[in-house]
Amino acid sequence: MLKRSPQDEVGGEEKRPRREDHIELCTPTFKLLAPKTLASAIQFSHLVIENAAQGKLHLTEPEDLYPGTEQQVVTIESPAWENIASAMKHILAMANNCTECVMPGHEDERRLAIVMPSRSISALIGVKGANVKELQLRT
Repeated sequence: MLKRSPQDEVGGEEKRPRREDHIELCTPTFKLLAPKTLASAIQFSHLVIENAAQGKLHLTEPEDLYPGTEQQVVTIESPAWENIASAMKHILAMANNCTECVMPGHEDERRLAIVMPSRSISALIGVKGANVKELQLRT
């Protein structure tokens, strides 16, 4: 037999915690792969990048490379996405001078790889590749 609360007997609703009350928001985090020369430049300027992010910058050790690559993982954590964008401006300026980031066949373009959860890839690609198709049309 189920017991009722006193509030049920008088017609009141028992106050249950809302789902939003239990959600813990994650710290905005961005991960990218950096070739050796870019990783070195990032390490040299880590205080400037952390200041821009108003958070933390972590770079894996030179011998701790992302599987299947010769690149280190750079992680930026910040209290706000806007601050991550500010930190990324510094890193992108460094990537512009990085010969290892040159896109083959397009000497004036640079390429960086980002690290993200596999379940986020479908959102990035879009339904039936719509986001990718739009990006191809715009570039």
